[in-house]
Amino acid sequence: MSDDTPQGSPRPEGSSIWREEESAQKVGDLPSAHPEALWRQEEGANASPVVPRGDTSLWNERAATVAPSSAPVTNGKDESRGPKGRKGKDRSVAGRRVRRATWLTVAILLALFVADGVYAVMQLRSSLESSSENLSDGREAIGSGALDRAETSFADAQDEAETATGMLSRPSLKAVSYLPLINRDVDVLNRLTEGAELIAAAGAVGVDVARSLGVSDEGLAASIYSDGVVRLEQLEEVQPQLQRTARMLTRAESLISDAPRPLVAPLRDALVRARRQVTDAGEGARDGAALFAALPELLGGDGERRYLLAFQAIGEARATGGVIGLYGILRTDAGRMELGRIGPYTDVVPGALDEPVDAPTWFEESYGPQFALREWQQANSSPNFPVVSEVLLEMFERGTGEVLDGVIAMDPIALQQMMEGTGPLEVAGSEPISSAEIEEVLLRDSYLRFEDSDQQNLYLAQLVNSFWTKIRDGDFDPDGLAKGLGQAASTRHLSVYSRTSESQRALREIEAAGEYGPKRETNVQLVFHNNYTVSKVGYYLERSISTDIELTERGEALVTTEVTMRNLAPDGPPSLLLGPGVQGDEPGLNRMLFNVLVPRGSTFEEIEVDGAEVPLLEFRDGRFPVSWDVVEIPPGGDARVKVTYRVVNAISTDDGIPTFRFRMVPQALVNPDRFSITIEAPSGLALAEGHPDTPGITRFTKRGVLDTSKLFEFVIVDPSD
Repeated sequence: MSDDTPQGSPRPEGSSIWREEESAQKVGDLPSAHPEALWRQEEGANASPVVPRGDTSLWNERAATVAPSSAPVTNGKDESRGPKGRKGKDRSVAGRRVRRATWLTVAILLALFVADGVYAVMQLRSSLESSSENLSDGREAIGSGALDRAETSFADAQDEAETATGMLSRPSLKAVSYLPLINRDVDVLNRLTEGAELIAAAGAVGVDVARSLGVSDEGLAASIYSDGVVRLEQLEEVQPQLQRTARMLTRAESLISDAPRPLVAPLRDALVRARRQVTDAGEGARDGAALFAALPELLGGDGERRYLLAFQAIGEARATGGVIGLYGILRTDAGRMELGRIGPYTDVVPGALDEPVDAPTWFEESYGPQFALREWQQANSSPNFPVVSEVLLEMFERGTGEVLDGVIAMDPIALQQMMEGTGPLEVAGSEPISSAEIEEVLLRDSYLRFEDSDQQNLYLAQLVNSFWTKIRDGDFDPDGLAKGLGQAASTRHLSVYSRTSESQRALREIEAAGEYGPKRETNVQLVFHNNYTVSKVGYYLERSISTDIELTERGEALVTTEVTMRNLAPDGPPSLLLGPGVQGDEPGLNRMLFNVLVPRGSTFEEIEVDGAEVPLLEFRDGRFPVSWDVVEIPPGGDARVKVTYRVVNAISTDDGIPTFRFRMVPQALVNPDRFSITIEAPSGLALAEGHPDTPGITRFTKRGVLDTSKLFEFVIVDPSD
C-alpha cells in the first residue's frame, strides 16, 4: 500500500498489517448506528471517520486528503455535496499539492545551495594552500637564482589565488557573508586571497629585478659584485621596482594583519601562519630596498668616501663591544673598497686630550666622568653607537686634522662570520688560519703568544689587512660574505655609522646602525658592562639574565632583572689575556662598571649586589635611565646583581589597542648571554601574542640565547570576550 495513505483510513480486512494495527476497535465490532454517530463519537479524539467495509467509493474519492468532511454519509454517498462543495474540495487538494511542490522546490534549492557552499569552501581551501606552497617555492627559487622556476611558481600562485577569489564570488559564500559572525570568516578569506595575489605579483616583480641584476645560481651578491667592484649603476636602475615590491608586500601585510579573528579553528591557524610569512617577506623586501638605496652613497657612487675602521677587542668589554686598540681607514670609490693605513690607536690619540671633544649634554654628563670625551679607549663606554661614532670622529679629526665620513666597528667574531666568504687568512711566517680557528686565535692565543701589546697589535693588523685585501681583489664568495655581514650586524658584532642622514636611515632600517632600539621604541632593556682591569679576561665571562615583568591594570610594569655572572678565568700566570694590567690586580680578576639600561619613564626601586642592597647610582643614556655599580669577580668566582624598577605607561594605547612591547638588546660579548623572561598579564586580563585575535594567556615564559635583539609584543585582551 502507498505511504501516502491517510492515517485512520480502513484497510482490507484480509491484510495482516490491518490486523496488527487494529487495537482499540475492530471493523467487525462497529455499531449498527448511522455512520454519522460514530463520527461524532470519535471526533473528540480527533479520529478519522470510519467507512463501512463494503463501500469503497468514498475511500477512492477521499484517499488524497486527511481533512474529514462534516457532511453526513449515506450508503457511501455525500448527500450534502453540490457543485459548490466539490469546488472547495478541489481547491483544497490543489492548494495542498502546490504547497508540497513549493516545499520540495525549496528543499532542492537549499540542498543545491549547501552543496555549492561545501564545494566552494573545499576548492577555496585547496587553492589557498596551493597558492601558499607556490609562494614559498617561488621565494626559495628566487633566493637560489632559479629564476625560471621562481617565475612559474609565482604565476601558479597567482592563478590559484584568482581561483580562490572566484570561489568567494559564488552565491553561497556571498549569501553567508551577510550573516553575523560568519561574515568574519568570509572577510578573512577575502583578505587571504587578496594578500596572496599581492604577494604573487610582488614575487613576479622580484623575478624581473633578479633578471635585471643578472642573478644566477651563485646568488644575489655575486650578481652585483664582481672583480672587486659593486655594480652601483644596476642597483640604482632597479630601485623603482624594489620600492614597488616593498609597497605591495607592505599592503599585503596590512591586509592580513588587520583581519578579524575567525570562528573556524583551521582558518585561525592559517591566518597566524600567513601573518608570520607575510611579515617576514615584507621586512625582507623593505630591508633589501633600503640597503640597495644606501649602497651607492656608502660605496662612493658620487665620490670617494672614507670611514674609520675601529677594530674592537671584546675580551676587554665596552658598551659597543670592546676596547678599540687598532684602527684603519677604509676607502670606497665607485663601488670599490680598499683598506688604507692601519695601526694602533696611539697613532691618533697618544694620550688623553687636553680638552674634551663635543658631544650631547647627556653624554658629557654621563660618560665625561669616565673620560669618554678625552681618552680614545673610553669613547665607546656608551651603547649608543651613532653618538659614540661622532665622538670617535671628533677625536680623529682633533688628532690628525682629517675629516671622515663614518665609522665601521667590527670585532674578531664579525671577522670569523665574514670569513665564510673569504676563506682562510694568511700572515707571513704563519700557517693559514680558517674561519673555525680565527676566533680562538684572536681572542685567546694571540694574547698568550705575545708578551708585548705592540707585537700583538701588529699580528692582528696583518690578519685584518689580509681580510680586506681579499675584499679589494674580489677574492671571495659574495654570497657567503653577504650572509656573514648580515649575521655580524644582527648580533651587533658589526656596526656602521654614516654622517649622511639618508644612508644612516637605511642602516637603521636594516638594523646595522648599532642602535639599541628603533627610534620610537621606549621599552628597551640592555645589560652592559665596561671592563677596567686592562686585560682580556672577558674571554672567560659567562652571563645569564632573568627578567620578570608584572603588568598592572593601570598600564604599569613592575620589572625585576637579575644578572648572574661567572668568571671562569684561571688565577694565573700573568699575561696580556689574564692581566694584571693595573698594579695590585691579581691575574684573572674581572673588575667592571656594571650597567642596566631600562625603558624610558622607568623609576628604579632598588639594586642588590650579591644579595645585599646597595645605594642606587643612576645616570642617563639619551632618554633611557641607567643604574650602575662597580662589580669585581675574582677568578673562578661569580656575582649576582638584581635591579627592580617600575615603568609608568608601559602599556601603549596609541593605536586604540592596549599593547605591551618589550625589547631585550644584547651586548656584543665573547660568550653571548643566556636569558629568560616571564611576563604576567594584568589581573583578570590576558596576553595575546602579536594580535588581539590570537589565543590569550595569563603568563608568558621564554628562554634562549640573547645573541640578537629580542622583541616581545602582546595585546592586552579580556579573556571573557
